[in-house]
Amino acid sequence: MNFNLLTQQIKEVQDAIQASTAHAINISLTARNWLFGYYITEFEQRGDDRAAYGEKLLANLEIKLNRKGLTERRFREFRRFYQVYPQLGSVLIKALPNEVIHSIITPELDGQIRLKAIPEISETNSAHASAESSVEIRRPEIAEF
Repeated sequence: MNFNLLTQQIKEVQDAIQASTAHAINISLTARNWLFGYYITEFEQRGDDRAAYGEKLLANLEIKLNRKGLTERRFREFRRFYQVYPQLGSVLIKALPNEVIHSIITPELDGQIRLKAIPEISETNSAHASAESSVEIRRPEIAEF
């Protein structure tokens, strides 16, 4: 192997791994943003103590979480993202590793997240695409070793 071939191989590996990593990060951040919007929307629509928070919910989240980048404005964006694209959940959840799925399915949700499925579109692009349905995503079984 000569020096030029060595540098070319290192560049190719670096570029491929960097692209793969960027793609994984983009999927994870998109899933995170969607899930935060989902959780906020679910809380606002069904939360027992939502009246106590009122319009201050997002500001209170920012204060309580105290994490860089998690601001009232971002929470508003996350909520809007979920509300505009509720069907993305079933795709995003399937793209996440099992250990992440285990961390997002909480006992409060009875071990499941209900998401709207993406309507199937026929190959003829007819206007009669199937109606949205509910998809139930359950916590995967963990094998005992």
